[in-house]
Amino acid sequence: MPSPSWFFRHDGAAAAAYVAGDDGFGAFRKVSRQRGKANPDEHYRQVAEVYKAAVDRRLPPLKAIQAQWNVSRADAAKYVKRARELGFLGWPERRGVPGYESARQAVGPGS
Repeated sequence: MPSPSWFFRHDGAAAAAYVAGDDGFGAFRKVSRQRGKANPDEHYRQVAEVYKAAVDRRLPPLKAIQAQWNVSRADAAKYVKRARELGFLGWPERRGVPGYESARQAVGPGS
């Protein structure tokens, strides 16, 4: 979980939630998985929701995912890619700009 100062700089509602002992993105809890096994689909549904919430709040979505699951940027990007592949998250309209609205793969691997 990010430090309280991160919340205060980026989102007042998240700051209030942090102070109250809740996470900044609602009731997202880590979905357990066995060591060496793939994450269940529910994990990628939650990744998509955190991504969407961050984009809607104009926050960097990968940083939100990194903070939520305490993972590296590379792992956060892998989570997003898999959420898109499973259909939980749309593709951005163009490369390098966060987004999730496009239903088809306008920007994807190799584009």
